[in-house]
Amino acid sequence: MKTWLAPLLFVTSLLGQPPEVRLPDESTGVDGIARTLISVFDQADIVALGEAHQRKLDSDLRIALVRHPDFPKKVRSIVVEFASTTKQPTLDRYIRGENVSRAQLEQVWKTTTQAANGVWDHPIYADFFAAVRDVNSKLPADARIRVFGVDPGPGDNRSRETAAVAVLKQQVLQRHAKALVSYGAAHFYRAAPEDY
Repeated sequence: MKTWLAPLLFVTSLLGQPPEVRLPDESTGVDGIARTLISVFDQADIVALGEAHQRKLDSDLRIALVRHPDFPKKVRSIVVEFASTTKQPTLDRYIRGENVSRAQLEQVWKTTTQAANGVWDHPIYADFFAAVRDVNSKLPADARIRVFGVDPGPGDNRSRETAAVAVLKQQVLQRHAKALVSYGAAHFYRAAPEDY
């Protein structure tokens, strides 16, 4: 039985029937799960990992995916709930490896609709950005991964879901690309599970 992955994996192919995806065996560990999820991109355009906010195991899986050598060969876009649309230029500069102060980087998550509750202040989110930055430092410019924040910041009056869909359409689907999406799991439920 899948102890933690089953409620967190959502896969879609917007070009036809949803792909048949077999959940990875959790006994293979985070690296084995990452390998399996990367292979899912052969059938799917978008793989969404719902997270329990601030859970280290979810973060470890995201980072293992990004650090896997095959990830940037298949996926160049990551869409995250824990960054603001209005601070995309700052996030882009940081992910590209440019000099961005810690105070500037913190604005990426401190200008979201969820900033008041401090959920994104947990170190796992900054660690994720740092992992993508590190991976990109070893890639040619035209092969780098881009991270898109989709939480509307000040001046962006869209809902979080509307902003996420707009980014996915403009930056991924219209370009016939693939994306990893990281969002709170509840955003993906059509009906919340009984134990949620």
